[in-house]
Amino acid sequence: VLVYGFTSAPLARRLGVAQPASQGVLFVGAHPWAREIALALQELGFQVRLADTNRLNIAQARLAGLPTYYGSSLTEGALDQIDLDGIGNLLAVTANDEVNSLTGLNFSEVLGSGSVFQLPPEDLQTASDETLVGSHLRGRFLFLADAAYWRMTARFDAGADVKTTQLTDTFGYAECLREYPDAIPMFVVDGGNLTVVTVGAGLVPQAGQTLVAIVNVPAVGASASV
Repeated sequence: VLVYGFTSAPLARRLGVAQPASQGVLFVGAHPWAREIALALQELGFQVRLADTNRLNIAQARLAGLPTYYGSSLTEGALDQIDLDGIGNLLAVTANDEVNSLTGLNFSEVLGSGSVFQLPPEDLQTASDETLVGSHLRGRFLFLADAAYWRMTARFDAGADVKTTQLTDTFGYAECLREYPDAIPMFVVDGGNLTVVTVGAGLVPQAGQTLVAIVNVPAVGASASV
């Protein structure tokens, strides 16, 4: 019984019979802005996990109350050792494009290729199809074409924040973008369903849904209508 209890969840994932409605997110990369995004999702009721090989990042994540895995996401053992209960999406958000791609490829085995995502490379806006890693060898590109790791890091270093906005008939997506013209939409929540925003998806959130985005914090004294 004990052996079955310890092995049933990993075995179920490998056999493709894990819970189909899992909406949570495994972040590969537990650096400061990954933690901020994970906390926002956790506050919305989604399961999150953060994996990293950096002890300080893991320690800071644990202090923030975030579940963690210390170790490489590229090992065969990671697929079984990381608790994926409630997890349906992987976001590879490290500074290394190759690690992000290989991580997506590794976890597509248990999560499905449509549920693994990675940050775009720094040169995505100018890259040709010949220079990009094939889509079958990587995750789907996250957020916007200019949401590469170092650009995201610069945004947060300059004071950007993660903002959760309940869209309404009077303050919808268009109004939100007027309020925050440099926003980076990341997730749309509709009830208990989480949609990850990807490059070129053309997603338009609707009234009644919740938008999670990175925004530039207004200057002191400025007002926000959200």
